[in-house]
Amino acid sequence: MSELAKYAKDKGMNLEQYKALEAELEQTADRILENAKNCGKYAIDSGMYYPTSEILDDGEYTPYIRQMLKRRGMEFIENGELWRA
Repeated sequence: MSELAKYAKDKGMNLEQYKALEAELEQTADRILENAKNCGKYAIDSGMYYPTSEILDDGEYTPYIRQMLKRRGMEFIENGELWRA
């Protein structure tokens, strides 16, 4: 069971609610990655790390979005404080 599934179960969500949340977070991860690649502020594939706070707000779903971004190729270090793609 994924961490997001555990979270949904703990919150009493049914399968439909879980799938809707998962889809919303996947879309959020896609938008974050696309914005990071296209804004011109970050040198993608340069090996440089940037503050995570510039692309991702710290909130209830942050750990799950970070996991989704990792699956899309982003790397996080320093307890998720820095990222690169």
